[in-house]
Amino acid sequence: SGYAPQDLINDGSFEADPAVGPWTEFDSTACTPWIGDWSSIVGVTAYDGLQYFWAGGYCGAPNNNSASQTITIPANQPRLSFWYYAVRSDPDDPSDNGTASVKVDGTAVWTLEMSQANNTSGWVNAIVDLSAYAGQSVNLTFGAVQGASGVGNVFFDQIETLLPSSSDVPWLSEDPITGTLGADTAQQVTLTFDSTGLSAGQYEAVLTLNSADPMHPSIEIPVTMTVMVPAITLDVTVSTSNECGTATNLEVAPGTVVYYCYTIHNTGNLMLPTHTITDSVLGPIDSFSYDLYPSTSESVIYSHTMTADAVSTVTWMAENSVMGAQVMATDTVSVTMTEYYIYLPIVLKP
Repeated sequence: SGYAPQDLINDGSFEADPAVGPWTEFDSTACTPWIGDWSSIVGVTAYDGLQYFWAGGYCGAPNNNSASQTITIPANQPRLSFWYYAVRSDPDDPSDNGTASVKVDGTAVWTLEMSQANNTSGWVNAIVDLSAYAGQSVNLTFGAVQGASGVGNVFFDQIETLLPSSSDVPWLSEDPITGTLGADTAQQVTLTFDSTGLSAGQYEAVLTLNSADPMHPSIEIPVTMTVMVPAITLDVTVSTSNECGTATNLEVAPGTVVYYCYTIHNTGNLMLPTHTITDSVLGPIDSFSYDLYPSTSESVIYSHTMTADAVSTVTWMAENSVMGAQVMATDTVSVTMTEYYIYLPIVLKP
């Protein structure tokens, strides 16, 4: 069995006018509201609807803020589900990057350090067990407190409570599903997880074991699957200066040193530590180790002395062998040789 949405959070997608909606906002910069459509400012569209809550941010100064409301937690094994999108462009602070959090009656039930390592390439689902508050009326708060330096941002959307559902979970199967056990015996059950077609995020279910034991007629076993999706994009430019240029086509004289800049962007949610660059014309470029975290980029520059035209298809392969993940991206650039013409005079004698 799994968990089904109950939609017990009033305006859980932040679509109401923040001036009159159910959420109470607080911030340290007097820049409320932080509930709105911020897509034109930060380039992030809402997970659901048009609006979302922006925790953290900057408004004349690094901003500390929160959005809260009072809710009643269901009595039957409740979970809180929400989607978040974390973005930190500033360098990490060596001591304190700040924290985004979800709190119930002032107690944190979920936290996220606002570091570059925790950046996400899209919306990520999180599920929190609220069984400790079952049946209670509580204050639910989403917010962020900035660190010693730099600015962190975490966007929140589609907040809802989940309750157990007796329906099958499509990504989980068990073998065997029935059997008989004698006293003081054990039976191994194989669980198979299938993430085919699922987006990045955390998925939860509950296995319910029903038995004829009058002391324990039903046993519930929580199961969690986290889907990690590797993805990269590649930009290659060429320049006659030892820097990352903007050109993808270049014309030079034979013998000119050309600097190829290879820039990779981690657009997935999995850290990629191993990298290999190859060029269809120039051959193997390099293999190296570098921890490329989600939503970060890295550029490397290599020089080549050009003697002939080169239309190159560059392939960057990134791997995480621990997770068994491999992903590739390609881009194309061209360098052509300048043609010189010598005009010889023709002298005609009478």
